[in-house]
Amino acid sequence: MTGAVATARKSGAIDADVTLPTSGAGAGWRVALARLLIVTAIVGLWEYAPVSKQIKFWLSSPSKILGTLWGWIVDGSLWSHLGATLSVMSTGYVVGCFMGITLGLMLGFLPRVCRVVSPYIAAFYALPKIALAPLFIILLGIGMSSKVALVAITVFFLLLNNTIDGIRDVDKDLVESLRLMGA
Repeated sequence: MTGAVATARKSGAIDADVTLPTSGAGAGWRVALARLLIVTAIVGLWEYAPVSKQIKFWLSSPSKILGTLWGWIVDGSLWSHLGATLSVMSTGYVVGCFMGITLGLMLGFLPRVCRVVSPYIAAFYALPKIALAPLFIILLGIGMSSKVALVAITVFFLLLNNTIDGIRDVDKDLVESLRLMGA
């Protein structure tokens, strides 16, 4: 028994009869069963909890959600909407990757320029991306392009920052030794 667990058991924070084994024979199915019971209890409470009609208008029961989902699967409308969503996501991902990696490489190899524009990048990165959705709709319309732009801007900042950090963190001694070897 580790020191932290022993201290917690002595203080009464951990009851020895309630803890689930984390290793050994049978530990995996017990943890899985405990997780399944928690999810079942939450869904059961959600389904059968008494709520007013106003709340039911905004928060459907799991059985109604599954019924609607099954109806969409049967009539085939789910697949066309899923295809449109995947198309927007993949297009935005490719655009955001290209722009983020390209600008990240440029700023990574030009540290002076990176120091100049980094406050602006940090300011734009701090903006909630969902707050840009109305702006994209006004500028690009309600079609696919505004949705692609929202996905692309989210991916762009993640890859921009990681590309800049990746270039900055390359060990200079390794680069120099590779140059000496003719690489």
